[in-house]
Amino acid sequence: MTTSFRAANSDIQRGLVVTKKDLGLIAALLLMAAPALAIETPAYNCDFEPSCEVAPGMYGAMETPAKGKFGISIGGFGRLDYVHNSNNLGPNGALLPPTIPKKSSNQGKESQSILSARGSRLWLKVTGPDFLGARTRAYFENDFYGDFSSGNENPQFRLRHFYGTLDWSNTQLLFGQTTTAWGILPIGTLNYVPGTFAGSGVTVRLPQVRLTRAFKLNPQNEVKFVLSVEDPAQSNNTGTSSTAGAAPNADTGVLAPNGISTKWSDMPVFGSQLIWYNQSLGKAPTFEGFYMKELAFGFYGIYGNQKALGVTKSIDSYGYGVYANVPLMRSKDGKSRAMTLDFEGTGYMAANLTYLSATLVPTNPVIQTTATATGALAAQAPNVTPLKGWGTIGQLMFYPTQDLGITMIAGRKSAYHYDDYKGLANYARHNTDLELNFKYDLNAAIRLGAGYEYSATRYANNSAGTSDMGINNAYRVVAWYYF
Repeated sequence: MTTSFRAANSDIQRGLVVTKKDLGLIAALLLMAAPALAIETPAYNCDFEPSCEVAPGMYGAMETPAKGKFGISIGGFGRLDYVHNSNNLGPNGALLPPTIPKKSSNQGKESQSILSARGSRLWLKVTGPDFLGARTRAYFENDFYGDFSSGNENPQFRLRHFYGTLDWSNTQLLFGQTTTAWGILPIGTLNYVPGTFAGSGVTVRLPQVRLTRAFKLNPQNEVKFVLSVEDPAQSNNTGTSSTAGAAPNADTGVLAPNGISTKWSDMPVFGSQLIWYNQSLGKAPTFEGFYMKELAFGFYGIYGNQKALGVTKSIDSYGYGVYANVPLMRSKDGKSRAMTLDFEGTGYMAANLTYLSATLVPTNPVIQTTATATGALAAQAPNVTPLKGWGTIGQLMFYPTQDLGITMIAGRKSAYHYDDYKGLANYARHNTDLELNFKYDLNAAIRLGAGYEYSATRYANNSAGTSDMGINNAYRVVAWYYF
C-alpha cells in the first residue's frame, strides 16, 4: 500500500490525470493513517484500573499534564538553610524555640550546625465557578515542619493554609485555615520565627471564618475592616479537660502543665482588624520584597475565654495592638525596588494568648490561681486570672538596587507585671531579638540570603547557682528556588 500511495502521490505532483480508482485508494490510505497522525485529547479521572493517565504502561502518558475539575496553578519554593547556633536548639534549631536555653544548661554550653530543607513550601491555587457575582477561589500551602521533634533528614508534611474564598469587588468571605486576625505584621526575616519569638503573633494559622470589607473613601484613601470567628487556640492546650481532681502546684497555685490539660473553651475566639491606607507617600516593598505597600495605620484585637476543670470562673483571653507601615523612600513607579526604604512595626498587649505567641511563659502554664495548698482543684478558691504580656517589633527594609535587599529587625516580648508570675519557677521575663539580613536575587527563580541574629531570654526566680540568661548567636546562609 505504501508503494501505491507514493505512486499516486507522484502522479498528482506531475499533474497527470488521476482515475477514480486512484482517488479511492488515496482516501483509504489517509483514513488508515489518521489515527497515527491525530493529536489525541487524553481522558482524566477514569473509574477503572489502571488509571487512564498512565495506561497502557508506566510511560504511557508521562508527559500529559494532569488537570483538575477547575483551573489549577502550582508554585512554591525549595529552600536550603545552613545555620550555626551558639546553643544547641535541638533538631528544629533552624527555627527559634519559645525561649533560649539558659547558659548553665547543657544546651546552653553546646553549639550546633544544621542543614535543613524543611522550610520548603508547595502551594496550589484553584479558580472555580462564580457564585452570586463572586469569584470563587481556593488556596492550599504546606511546608515540612509537621513534627518539630524529628530530625532534618526526616521532614514531615504540615498544613499551613487551606481555605476557600468568595470574592466580590470590595468584599471577601473566607473559610478554612489561614493566618489569624491577631496581628498584621509578618516579619521579613530569614528565620521566619522572630515575629512570634519577640513581638508579633501573625504567623499563627487557625481554622476560621473571616469577612473582609474594603471602603474606598477617595482615590487616596481606603479603609479595610476584618471580622473573624476562629478556633479557640488561646493557651497551649485547648481541646480537652484533665483528670478529675487535678490540683494546682502546692507552692505556686499554677495549674498542671503539659501532660495533663486543665483548660477548655466552650466558645470560639473573635478577631478583628481596622486598617487605613493612604497613597500620598507612594509605595515601598515590604514582606520578602515581594509586595509594595502604601502608608498604613491600623488596630487589631482578639477576644475569647476559657475555664479550668473544677473552677467555674471564666478566664478572659484577649489582646489588642497597633500597626503601622511607612514608605520612607518610595518606589519611583510602584514596581521598582531600587532605592526604596520602608518601616513596618507593631505593638500589643495580651492575656492568656500563649498559643498565639503573645503571652510569654516558660511553656505551660498560662493561668494562675490563688490556691496555696494541695488538693482537688474543685476545692480551691475560684480566683483564676490570665497571665499577661506585651510585645513590640519593627523592621527597616532597604533596597539599594533592584536585586539586593537589606533588612534590620528589632523586637521584644515581655511578661507584664512581674509579680503576677512570681510563683512560677524559672519563668522567662522577656525575649529580645535583633537581626541583620541580606537577600540577593540572581534571577526570577534563585535567591540567596545571609544574616546574623542575636536572640536572648531573661529568666527570673531561679534557684541558687543557676544562670538567669540565655543567649543565642545565629549565623545563617539560605538558598531558594522559586517556581
